[in-house]
Amino acid sequence: MRLTPGLETARSAAAGLAREPAAALLLLAGAATAAGLGASRLWMLLVFAPLFEECVFRAGVQEALLRRSVAPGVANLVTAALFGAVHVAMRGEASAWAVVLPALVVGAAYGRWRRLRICVVLHAAMNAAALAWPWLGALAHLGP
Repeated sequence: MRLTPGLETARSAAAGLAREPAAALLLLAGAATAAGLGASRLWMLLVFAPLFEECVFRAGVQEALLRRSVAPGVANLVTAALFGAVHVAMRGEASAWAVVLPALVVGAAYGRWRRLRICVVLHAAMNAAALAWPWLGALAHLGP
């Protein structure tokens, strides 16, 4: 089965980071440092949350739905919607629904490979990218 270019890129990036944990940690630490986060917040966003949330939502909710013969796309959509609802409830902000789109990408990876490790690395990388986004935007304005 041929993957869409975006999903193939995400899989390749996640697989590369999973093979090179030191590089992944440096990337994540750099993103957090750029965002001005402390070590405990960094640990929460880049290690604990991805590991805990993927265990609950992928290995828990999505896997349970798949084992009950729910269509993979529906299982992914339900899981991503639940993931978003939990984030909205915890943060108390409607903008937290924005996590649904990345959750759909991670869910598609889980549906394809059923490997939790890939999901955890993707989740951590997406959190790192979200942390680094303002910093990367500032770098883009510096020019050559």
